[in-house]
Amino acid sequence: MPDPIRSILFLCVANSARSQLAEALCRHRFGDRIGVYSAGSCPTSVRPAAIEALAQLGISAAGQYSKLADDFDPQAIDLVVTLCAQEVCPLFLGAAQRLHWPIDDPATDDPSFDHAALLQRFMRARDEIDARLSELTPLLHSPASRLNRLDSIYRLTRYVVHANPRFELRIGRSCEELDRRLAATDSSGATFVTACNPQSEPRSDADNERLHTALLANLTARGARFFGGEGLALGGPHRGASALVFHTDRQQAQALRRQFDQTAVVFCGHGGVAELVYAPEP
Repeated sequence: MPDPIRSILFLCVANSARSQLAEALCRHRFGDRIGVYSAGSCPTSVRPAAIEALAQLGISAAGQYSKLADDFDPQAIDLVVTLCAQEVCPLFLGAAQRLHWPIDDPATDDPSFDHAALLQRFMRARDEIDARLSELTPLLHSPASRLNRLDSIYRLTRYVVHANPRFELRIGRSCEELDRRLAATDSSGATFVTACNPQSEPRSDADNERLHTALLANLTARGARFFGGEGLALGGPHRGASALVFHTDRQQAQALRRQFDQTAVVFCGHGGVAELVYAPEP
């Protein structure tokens, strides 16, 4: 039996119309059973007509934006669905399963199309994509566990450090700027941690602000060397105020995870790659 699908990436060229429609429709249909994303080879911006066509069905595209396909880690994607018809679809490396749904591009700059005619094109594309989503159901015969889904999200998150200059960590990648700073501070490693959304359960903005303030106060009181930061999920509006704490090893990273009640934290040793640190298996 094949591995369960944890994450789907919809691809087209501009990531402005078809793939944005597919991302919103798929997320609406399958909820949090899987991670749903979209991207393009030459991303622009989400077309207003796509947002309007989705709103007609009561579906929100809030938080969606155009993204570059190369920003996604191939190892974190289980299924790629390409939506190009006449155009050349983006190339996406990796071992993900693949489907091709050729959908005509509803976007056009032809001035002969008024708003109503343009919206009709987007509605037609929306309905074609929605009808094809049923093809995904058999692939979800064994829904991914919550931890698998979260792991996919974590691996597609940019961990931005508010230093000067700013830099970011990505899971599975090294970071020259972090290595430089670790060497300058004689530190063997650093841990990227947040106190927001404990156990990855959404909290209100007010709660998260309070939790983050407590995190910074705790780090300051213990004399820790740290930079502020934030985690930016590629697949949506998820973001969390965070801190990068120097002079930590994996054991201390694990202690920070427990203290601030997180599912995982990000650890990177000098000369190594950023990795996720979860609770030890029993």
